[in-house]
Amino acid sequence: MANKNKVVYLFGAGASQGEVSLYGSPTRILMQDIVDGISSRIARERIEALLEVNNELTIEGIDVEHLITLYESSGTQKHSLIAKELRRLFREEILARISSLGGSFSPTLFASLIEMHLIPDFDEELVAILTINYEDLIEHAMHLVKGGINYLMKIINRHPTYNVEETSIPILKLHGSFNWKNEYPIVLAGAIESEDDVLWIPPGVVKRREYYPFSLIWGRAKELLECDILRVIGCSLSRNDWELISLLYTTQKLRTDGRSYRMELIDSPVTCERIKEDYKYLKIQTILDIPVVRDYLIREFFPHYAGKPVTEEILNELRQGITSDRYNIFAIWLRAMGEKLRDSGISLAIGGGNYFENFVKSGLGI
Repeated sequence: MANKNKVVYLFGAGASQGEVSLYGSPTRILMQDIVDGISSRIARERIEALLEVNNELTIEGIDVEHLITLYESSGTQKHSLIAKELRRLFREEILARISSLGGSFSPTLFASLIEMHLIPDFDEELVAILTINYEDLIEHAMHLVKGGINYLMKIINRHPTYNVEETSIPILKLHGSFNWKNEYPIVLAGAIESEDDVLWIPPGVVKRREYYPFSLIWGRAKELLECDILRVIGCSLSRNDWELISLLYTTQKLRTDGRSYRMELIDSPVTCERIKEDYKYLKIQTILDIPVVRDYLIREFFPHYAGKPVTEEILNELRQGITSDRYNIFAIWLRAMGEKLRDSGISLAIGGGNYFENFVKSGLGI
């Protein structure tokens, strides 16, 4: 199919949480869950250097990125060590939760999404995946579907499972990865013991990206965002990540060719509305602005409104009823896309794992 829309995805922790939840695991990997886990570990293990800090971690709504930055910027060796310990626990907590999924875990949503874009008659071309996640669920899916991973940079591969393949769809890990070893060339490893060897931008208000490989990664992201659609899945677009907001604004509003991509937010309606309100200078469509998804939500969850004009009353019911604590928004969106394609007479089977076709048939995620 000629003239396909070029699509880029931006994944946040909510996308990975959707993947884990679909698997049926109670594991939680969102920021507040990680903070709660860190606090529990400090208390359980009686980590003396952090017992006082733990009082702050237990404050409802505490921003751990602010906290780490404040300790790091105090200028004292003691506080710098506290910040370093918090970063260590942050990484270990995420790794422990991902490891708890076990060896049989398969990232169905990510694999299905990648396969969807391999359907010949689908009018979209997947040109890149951006992610701010440190774990490797998206790499796992890409390896399953495409047989290899392409980071768009020089990599020495020492991973026991993954292949590196330059022809695969690019994955740009904007904040680095827990399985990148800080050497040159960068080493892709299965596990890295020492935190000092991990190549990542730790949580904090200031995210330094001016050094290799982040200068390269962010530069390539800027180029690849010359697309038609950017889909943001499970990413809160926090003001703590101002560099990311700047990247989106620059690529959407400041292009010299005058073109502008459409940004679609795939998240709960309430979260989408909050992001849209926070960034009025960005051109954003919420999940309720996307007809395919909105119609699916009405048909599945509010069938008494099916076929009727969409009023503000109906939209308000959707905002109140479709919440992330009740539904897997990532799975719902992907199912809506699959059923639309199927109902249009497009075959979802592409051979290989047939993750997408099987997912749409399964009824999972509803």
